[in-house]
Amino acid sequence: PLYSSAASDVYKRQVEDSSIPVIETGSGVCHTFVDEFADLEMALEIAVNAKVQRPSVCNSMETLLVHQAVAREFLPRLNIALLEYGVRIHGDEAVAQYMENTIPLTEESFSTEYNDMDLNVRIVENLEEAIDHVNRYTTHHSEAIITDEPMRANVFMNLVDCSTVYHNASTRFTDCLLYTSPSPRDRTRS
Repeated sequence: PLYSSAASDVYKRQVEDSSIPVIETGSGVCHTFVDEFADLEMALEIAVNAKVQRPSVCNSMETLLVHQAVAREFLPRLNIALLEYGVRIHGDEAVAQYMENTIPLTEESFSTEYNDMDLNVRIVENLEEAIDHVNRYTTHHSEAIITDEPMRANVFMNLVDCSTVYHNASTRFTDCLLYTSPSPRDRTRS
């Protein structure tokens, strides 16, 4: 991938003219989709990491999509974990059934990069709805799917229009320093 700073006209031209994926650093409305075939314990750990590890950066998760088949089991557990960190949940009535003190969603919510302890949560009917949602609101930075079904992961990863898409990992892994720094072995040689 190519890295570029969002502060210049050169950056805009690189994004518009590139024929390879460009990680658009500086803007990130990142999504994580918890599929119906997800290991929910792993999904919980990934979701907490993606939101609270460093919420002020562009690779922090801003929207969590949850398959309706696991919402009843997963969302109350997530609610408890996120309340511990003071995360404010933005959701609709369906989400409010499982998560306390839910702030009503607006259409702008899904386009908002909070850079704070705010998280949009949406329950989706299926994989296709998750992909459609991500492609509608993505900033093309980093997206993730949590699933134990490799075929579903491949579909998501191939149909989401994004520079970096993860399977069973946090969006927080997209870090210019990690991508561009020499490996630890190379650093010891210099």
